[in-house]
Amino acid sequence: MATNDDPRNPPNGADKKPGLVARAGKGVLKLVLTALLGVAMLFGGFFVLVWGEAKVNIGPVIARADHLEDGEVRDGSPVTITGGLAFTTRATDALLSGDYGYVKRVVETCAWAEKDDTKGQKGQGERATYEKGWRAEVPDSSKFKDPSLKNQKGEHAVQTAVAEGLRVGEWELAVAPEVFRPDTIVPETAQVQGATKVDASWVYLGSDKDCNASGLTGPGAQRAQFQVLRAGDRVTAFGMKKGKRIEPFRGQLLLVRGDRDAMVDQMTASRQSKTWIFRAAGGLVLWIALWLIISPALKMVSWIPLFGGLIKGVATVVTLVAAAGGMIAFVFLGVGMRFFTSLFGSWIG
Repeated sequence: MATNDDPRNPPNGADKKPGLVARAGKGVLKLVLTALLGVAMLFGGFFVLVWGEAKVNIGPVIARADHLEDGEVRDGSPVTITGGLAFTTRATDALLSGDYGYVKRVVETCAWAEKDDTKGQKGQGERATYEKGWRAEVPDSSKFKDPSLKNQKGEHAVQTAVAEGLRVGEWELAVAPEVFRPDTIVPETAQVQGATKVDASWVYLGSDKDCNASGLTGPGAQRAQFQVLRAGDRVTAFGMKKGKRIEPFRGQLLLVRGDRDAMVDQMTASRQSKTWIFRAAGGLVLWIALWLIISPALKMVSWIPLFGGLIKGVATVVTLVAAAGGMIAFVFLGVGMRFFTSLFGSWIG
């Protein structure tokens, strides 16, 4: 049987390249999909900005919120209320006794930490130095080069307790709030179970004060600090009014020791860096989106010598400036914020 061995004439057209129309169709489809991806990312970039301003940068929202002490406010509005803290059942901490509406227990443990000795001479093998001190996280001693040093986790852990039936004045808080600026107290030794010594900041539990000293202190010994809100403390709550209760607004119910201005200052300062992360991320997504949207047009001129490359360079700068301008207008001028929150408000919060 005769065979066709001529590579210029493959049998049955098996190696024929796609026709010009087919290749053009695939190219157009690719460009269209790229542009559509850019449009989707454009909405995504604006949504990142909305999320950052609505959920993270809550300070301006608090500053504009209605104050319940100033008069009647309709349900569903963001509100603040300032008054004395009250509760029905006090916050319970296994170590601290007292009548508190909020208790945050901070614990540090006496433990060894390993440091590489970079000054060791060659040929002496790996060397390390060890230091004993108070640490929020206990290093894993099983990885130490010196197996004779052992760390213990300690009996007590960091924890937060919130009273039941919290109220600010006559207004009940629907859920446990996120608390800021509690008061760091110096309790009496008798108020803390297992306390052996109290100084200006810490309560030492079955240990002496200096973790590096001999005596009672050793790996596993602990010290604790207590941050509290008491009954009657002047506090400000932020949330959403519903009847005679304050519920979370956009998923957040906040409580700060102090007045409304203290709350605005606290939230603005504590979330500033995180807010700028969302702004930078949103601006970057907008830049990529704009580039993808105009990329089909750039593809059409990319073949032109010199001129094509120049247009690409200009397009890079223009899209960067447009993305930065969009982010600035959106964040600082409020352009588009109401539109996007009306579309995605239920998801935001």
